Amino acid sequence: MEKYLKNPITWIGLVLVVTWFLTKSSEFLIFGVCVLLLVFASQSD
Repeated sequence: MEKYLKNPITWIGLVLVVTWFLTKSSEFLIFGVCVLLLVFASQSD
């Protein structure tokens, strides 16, 4: 759990989820998923 709290991806994901929840925008959700996938792909070797 500790490593997830130190991982910026976790916080980016939380912000995306909260923003989507407030806006209920499906376009934003798709954009957020794409960004998370890109960041995740660049992090993992």
